[in-house]
Amino acid sequence: MKTSLAVPSESLWDVEPRGLFHRLPPSPVPLVHARRVAVGRLLPDETHVSADVCNVDHQNKAGYTPIMLAALAAVEAEKDMRVVEELFGSGDVNAKASQAGQTALMLAVSHGRIDMVKGLLACGADVNIQDDEGSTALMCASEHGHAEIVKLLLAQPGCNGHLEDNDGSTALSIALEAGHKDIAVLLYAHVNFAKAQSPGTPRLGRKTSPGPTHRSSFD
Repeated sequence: MKTSLAVPSESLWDVEPRGLFHRLPPSPVPLVHARRVAVGRLLPDETHVSADVCNVDHQNKAGYTPIMLAALAAVEAEKDMRVVEELFGSGDVNAKASQAGQTALMLAVSHGRIDMVKGLLACGADVNIQDDEGSTALMCASEHGHAEIVKLLLAQPGCNGHLEDNDGSTALSIALEAGHKDIAVLLYAHVNFAKAQSPGTPRLGRKTSPGPTHRSSFD
């Protein structure tokens, strides 16, 4: 049975926001702080992120970076989303948490944060990274029934639906086990289309040369 992807616990939010960042030499540009304003929701305090001011890849005691925490946010205002996107673009969106090796994309997917998923993908998030259990973001989306996110991930160039986790499960088998038939159909179509496009296999819509014909003895 596929186990759910681990996510930051409630105690994670008790960490002092400034503890999420490693302060570099003094600068006139303000640090950006992510602070808790509601359960499971983060909003930025400032409107600028600068790699010259703070290390956005620094992990807190729980093993998560500001980018990972921001990926869990449920922002509503467009200006807040712009700040989050600036944060994503200022650090390593593919960094793995020290606990279980999760990425920001996996966390956003597990919480159904489609805006965050889009933002992370736009900043180069790798859909094929596997955590310590071998899970990918696609497997996570398939398990939790996030069909729209599955579509987003499958649309990424190089998205590999054949990957297996440590139990030998694929995104397709996970979706079927979880009872998400609509997602299973999407994955099945993607996997089989990928097979059709593999080297040595005739491509869809491409005419192949007819094989040699054998003349009969009457010709």
